[in-house]
Amino acid sequence: MEVRTYPLNYAMMRELWPDWNATDASAGLFAERCADLNQRVLMDVIKRHRCEPAGQYKEPKIHRVLEMYGEVMRDGSVRAQFASQVVSTDLTAEEAAELDIEADEIISTATDEEVRAARALYPINPDLPGGKRMLAAALRRMRGRR
Repeated sequence: MEVRTYPLNYAMMRELWPDWNATDASAGLFAERCADLNQRVLMDVIKRHRCEPAGQYKEPKIHRVLEMYGEVMRDGSVRAQFASQVVSTDLTAEEAAELDIEADEIISTATDEEVRAARALYPINPDLPGGKRMLAAALRRMRGRR
């Protein structure tokens, strides 16, 4: 699976808005604000922004991209944050299998207490499609908060 990086997302923006002439200052500001974000979620937000009325201008509205990203991250907790990785329809069978293996590894290192806590905090059913990946994402998120 291709790892999504900020330079790839920036290149995609340049292709989606070919008449955009970003100054060094504005490009640097956008990089500063976006380089540490979840790049897969950012990619989805950029694509959605291009299709909305605000995206029809000759340049992307950076404030709108960041606003949309914030909405995604706030509104759906784990599901919104990891949906593009967990239930992405553009994954090949091989990529999905890799994500499932990674999820199995994360879950296998979790204690029963961690699994119970993750399932209590987030509406996760590991028996549904993508459910194991959701549980693994929740565990990663919980571990990151310690």
